[in-house]
Amino acid sequence: MKQLSMSQLSRPRERGAAALVVVMILFLIMALLAAYSNRSLLFEQRIASGYYRAALAQEAAESAIEWTVSMLNSPALDASCTALPLAGGGVSFRDRYLVMNSDRRIQARPPVVNAAAAGAHAECVRRSDGSLQCKCPAVGAGAVGLLKSVALADAAEPQPSFVVRLNTSGRPGVLQVFTLGCSGSAASGECADWQTALPTQVGAASNRGFVALVSALKAPPAAPLTVGGTLDVSGGGAGLMLALHNAEPRSAGLLLVTGEAVTGLLDSDQESLPGTPVASAKLVDATLSKTLTPTADPLKMFLGMPLSRYSNQPALRTVTCAGDCGPALLSAYQADSRLVLINGPATLTNQTLGSLPALPGAPVPMMIIVNGNLTLNGPFNLTGMLVVNGNLTWTNGGGVSLISGAVLVTGKMTTNGKLDIYYRGSVIDALNNQLGSFVRVPGSWFDLGASD
Repeated sequence: MKQLSMSQLSRPRERGAAALVVVMILFLIMALLAAYSNRSLLFEQRIASGYYRAALAQEAAESAIEWTVSMLNSPALDASCTALPLAGGGVSFRDRYLVMNSDRRIQARPPVVNAAAAGAHAECVRRSDGSLQCKCPAVGAGAVGLLKSVALADAAEPQPSFVVRLNTSGRPGVLQVFTLGCSGSAASGECADWQTALPTQVGAASNRGFVALVSALKAPPAAPLTVGGTLDVSGGGAGLMLALHNAEPRSAGLLLVTGEAVTGLLDSDQESLPGTPVASAKLVDATLSKTLTPTADPLKMFLGMPLSRYSNQPALRTVTCAGDCGPALLSAYQADSRLVLINGPATLTNQTLGSLPALPGAPVPMMIIVNGNLTLNGPFNLTGMLVVNGNLTWTNGGGVSLISGAVLVTGKMTTNGKLDIYYRGSVIDALNNQLGSFVRVPGSWFDLGASD
């Protein structure tokens, strides 16, 4: 038998050790590659998560501006930004947070200072079902009714939130809106302040925009009564008929503008500026009978847009009623609706709408637009303006029937009984400068930045 040397016996063992070393090195390289790939994947996931949170916060801040515009055009609200009749303690968003002067200067009241959103006026959080849970605390309410005190049962879902602050812009009729959006809930304190550093895993974005007031009465009439057709006045003699009053120098004491004939209007019942003959305070314009007609759309002349567009503005409320529309109008007024449309024909009986302050101050007027014929029965008192896109029949059998502001009739007008129309500059100014709809100013949106 052939004997093997020691070198021959150890040679296969040496070849096995080399293979093991090579395999271990390969395994090490593969582990390093897997670790590097996993690290890159985690990094990309963190980047994607940051983009998601930043986009969520940006969308929340953007939606906050649209929400604010909606609230500014809403009727009376409670502290949760939910519609509530004025008789039930509700106050409109614009009355709660704005001071609107007769010179179109819109001033923001001091913001609510609280622990959840310092320097903010209102705040909302989006629940997982898509609904918004909001707070509109009264100015000076302190820490009352904050979202931070609300326990959200569905906190496992993303709950983006936003806070809103209103600022005076310095331009007539324009308001500045600042919004702060967060990818997390304001209720948990993650979106706590405009300057406070955010915790980790929370995105934030700030927006600024401008909203402007579109006036409810763009071109106010210069007389207490404007009639496109004929005016027929009947009653029981001097002091018992239609009486027009205008002591405003800026309108030259004009009493009546009509497009056709006037019958039965007594000069002894009319009151203009001292020294102004009543005959010269009445204007008969034949062209008015052609331009101020129901088919010619008079709202475009005085209100700046045709009825088809005017009826779609967000602050206008359409009142639907059968029979007497007086109670429905009173409910709308009590719910802080100041701009109302009725699709006629309609009848109003014995109502008092709008108010003049006992002491010098801003009136609270109401503009009523009737698209069709209107019949007024009994005492009717209105502080504001009545627009009738049709014929007006006004009868008063007793009591005081008074409109402080102006009346515009596109068709013919027939009256019977003691009726008074006072042209008041303060009411006209309020209709022109304080009543209307807020809209976003095109091109005013500005992204103040997003962070994660």
